[in-house]
Amino acid sequence: MDLTHHLSLPKSLTVDVSMAAGSTPAASGPRTAGVTAQLAEARRLLRNVTPADSWDAVLAEVQRLQADRGIPLLAALHAVYAKIAGGWSPGAGRSGV
Repeated sequence: MDLTHHLSLPKSLTVDVSMAAGSTPAASGPRTAGVTAQLAEARRLLRNVTPADSWDAVLAEVQRLQADRGIPLLAALHAVYAKIAGGWSPGAGRSGV
């Protein structure tokens, strides 16, 4: 049975994959601008509580949480911020939540 005649498929699809490379997407509307602002604020707060020489380790932990838990970037940033607030040190390994 040929279903292609019954489906209405888009002629083109645009996907923003800039987050996969670790950058923030260009604001394309009010919702994106809100998410971009939230990501920037979360990064700023995290950077404020992170020693300069530990930033790479903090980013690695953010990426690890994203991969292990399958959570979005914003949630991972907040989780690492909470870990640091709870006493986790970026050089201390993965112990803790």
